[in-house]
Amino acid sequence: MSSGHEKTETRRPSSGWPRGLARAIAAGAVVGLSVSGVDHGGRIAASGASPALSTDAQPPAFFQTPEVRSRFLELWKARIESAMASAEPIPVPEEAYLPKDIRDPVFGYLIGMFDRGLHGLVTGKHVVEVANRSGRKSRVPPEMIESVQSVSEPNGRVLWARAEFTKALRIAVPYSILGYRPGRLITSERVTARELHLPRILVPFEKGPRRTLEITDVTILAIVEGTIVMDIDGVIDRLLGSAIDDTYMLGIVLFRFDGTRYGMALGYNAEGEARSGALHLAEDEVPFPTPTELKYVARHVRQQILRQLAEMELPVSLPEPAAAVRR
Repeated sequence: MSSGHEKTETRRPSSGWPRGLARAIAAGAVVGLSVSGVDHGGRIAASGASPALSTDAQPPAFFQTPEVRSRFLELWKARIESAMASAEPIPVPEEAYLPKDIRDPVFGYLIGMFDRGLHGLVTGKHVVEVANRSGRKSRVPPEMIESVQSVSEPNGRVLWARAEFTKALRIAVPYSILGYRPGRLITSERVTARELHLPRILVPFEKGPRRTLEITDVTILAIVEGTIVMDIDGVIDRLLGSAIDDTYMLGIVLFRFDGTRYGMALGYNAEGEARSGALHLAEDEVPFPTPTELKYVARHVRQQILRQLAEMELPVSLPEPAAAVRR
């Protein structure tokens, strides 16, 4: 993504959670594996040395401390697992619905399910069979997927999405940046997110004749359990410098903008600087550099995710800024 910067983020998010309007599935968690951490978001300079990237995909201590995560699980774990246990297995259809604006068959099938308001549990074998039937090659290794599911709590107001893999992953990134595979994706065996679906979001915009950007068919997934990390190769890091960093995932958003459907991963590097990466789903490519409009979308949606997590007693803490850098 681009080496440009978004404006500085607010450190302490306030509470607030808009109600979801429709169900989605855990495809967004899979999308995030392919696009995380390859673009700049807002920048908050951190004081002190950056913590080293660990092999077990744990975020830096400042991000969400063990105490914060433990308190969250005490409050929410039983509620999440009760909802997940209610998920009904979805049978393999005779003919899979694959949206025309999504090239990858795995992404297309899973995202197409929430396009139609379907929810439940999809096994990894189910995904493999659909991908094989499609006749298309997927960059996502479906054999590594144990299951994906989306469930609603009994009141219908809270939605959860989950992706489970056959093991904790440490695999090469399936997409290239400027012709190079930038590094590895490191995930926990299970990633769970609170999910929100909105018909549209208006994003304030300061460049060009438009004062606002409209994104539609929005699905936001705020990660509440598990970890996804982009581990950048040292050679790529030196080549692109601050244009690409190790990134710890905060959440994922799927949306349409100007007639194009995107998947976008949002997170922070080890110094607490915001990062994002977009995937053009029709072309199945990562745009580099990131268009300015998508940087504004990333910054705006990231703030929504921060508020959502804070309301669930899972706040994200960033280092005290030594300086706010704006370009």
